[in-house]
Amino acid sequence: MERKSITVDELLAVFKRYWRSICLLTLLAGVGAAAKEYFAATKYRGTTSILVITPNVSASLSQLAVLNASAATPLRTIKGVVMSDRETRAIIDKFGLDWHKFEYEFQVTDESQTNQLVISYDSTDQKKILDLLQFTIDKLGELDEQFNFSVGTRQAVELGKELKKKEKDLASEEDKLLALQKTMKTASDPTDPQSIVAYLEAYQKLEMQLGGVKTQLKALRDQLETAAADTSVPSAIPPAVAWQKKLSEVEYRLRVARTTMAEENPEVVRLKRIEEQTKEQYQNDVKKYLTSVNKNLDPTLATLESKRILLEYQTAQARELARVAPEEGLKLGREVTEVLTLRKVVTNLRAQYEQAKIEAEVSKVRWSVLDPPYIERKPVNKRYRIPVLAAMGVVFTISMIVGFARFRKSQSA
Repeated sequence: MERKSITVDELLAVFKRYWRSICLLTLLAGVGAAAKEYFAATKYRGTTSILVITPNVSASLSQLAVLNASAATPLRTIKGVVMSDRETRAIIDKFGLDWHKFEYEFQVTDESQTNQLVISYDSTDQKKILDLLQFTIDKLGELDEQFNFSVGTRQAVELGKELKKKEKDLASEEDKLLALQKTMKTASDPTDPQSIVAYLEAYQKLEMQLGGVKTQLKALRDQLETAAADTSVPSAIPPAVAWQKKLSEVEYRLRVARTTMAEENPEVVRLKRIEEQTKEQYQNDVKKYLTSVNKNLDPTLATLESKRILLEYQTAQARELARVAPEEGLKLGREVTEVLTLRKVVTNLRAQYEQAKIEAEVSKVRWSVLDPPYIERKPVNKRYRIPVLAAMGVVFTISMIVGFARFRKSQSA
């Protein structure tokens, strides 16, 4: 079957025969399209724009990103977050929207020349538009705070957590060290082994002094017994008890001072002077007591006895200190080493943390709202020209096709 082509003359003939119907239908289509636009609910478009700035991006890199559509830029990063499933799902759930309609009504456009991200939403509810756009901005800020859009920031956060943990460990170890120092009888320097040996040397020195005094006492007693003098001495000396406590406190303060200060330090010199004065008063009070309870006691014997009582107390104290010094020194050394190690770790972590914060601030993707959400002046569905012309064009074409079919049929009949 041979197909005939449509000529212009035939089209003119069709229009001439059916022009009333064609024009009427076309006009009615235009009026219908205009009426539909007029009576349809007014749909508004809300818009907001975000300015994205990265201080560390050089001009050459920015130009390269503009030319390369696949290059990752801060602007595209922010756009990706806004269009992400997490962001869009939160918007849809918040406002109870239809997913398919939302895809057409919600638009995100990146303008690389001005570093702006334009977000728009179409709806018949103006308040809903403004609320939705504001929620979009708020959700973007929430995700920014959560993910920070910067590797440096995430590193700073992790370092900050580790720093707090180590600071807590350090505080715990320092408390343990302080508790140990409060219970220690000795005051040694764990970094100096000689400080522990000094307790043994002090004990041996006092033993020799005590032995010498005892020898002098024995010789004097033998001499006095030969002369039939009274050499009896009370076994308990009340003044000694009070002075022993005072002397113990002064000696401990002096030992502590010597661990951190030189012998020429004014504080050490002052404590040494107080120690000597305390010993002298100790012996004087004991001597007075011995003389008062034994009127016939030889003054020399009273002096030697008071010295012996003092040395026996000091020797007993030195013996105990020499016994516990190695163990306490070992414990103290371990605690001090642990505290110093943690302090070094905390110092290094703090330096890394501060550096990471600086790097995060420099490399962070910064954005701010340039234009808050607003409603555009013209409604998006009240533009009559295009819908009317489209409807008229479609109806005119269909009318011509129908008219041509009737025209051919009438000719062949």
